Amino acid sequence: MANLISAELKSSMLSAIDNIAETFARNITIIQEVANVEVIDNDNYNFFSDKKDSNITYTANSTVILARIKYLDKAESYTQLVFAGQGVPLNQNYGIIRIKVKDEYTDLVAGSTKILVDDQECQLDLNYTPQTFIDKNYSVFYLVRHK
Repeated sequence: MANLISAELKSSMLSAIDNIAETFARNITIIQEVANVEVIDNDNYNFFSDKKDSNITYTANSTVILARIKYLDKAESYTQLVFAGQGVPLNQNYGIIRIKVKDEYTDLVAGSTKILVDDQECQLDLNYTPQTFIDKNYSVFYLVRHK
């Protein structure tokens, strides 16, 4: 079966898509919290379980990546209501956000414990699986923004 577009046209279209994605991308922070458990052997263990508990510490590894961000519930998280010439800020601390990231970051985003978008803490919406686009160079995730 013959190709409808040439390889040269396809590569120029994909290059244009990459340029658009990078032009409108903003920084997001991916945070992965890892639990470190320190097991303490206590020689004074007795029959009544009187022993010292293990220490659990959490280490947060963060990575900043570029992503295209789309607020699905409103245009942006920060809007302003103007009434009689006075501006009243409206901060929206909940809702759904769609992010589009390069495919190389798919596993990083999927394994995150939280994501900071515009200084707001978000988590992956587990009702959706990552989606890919035309040439599978990008993945789309849905996040839940909360207080």
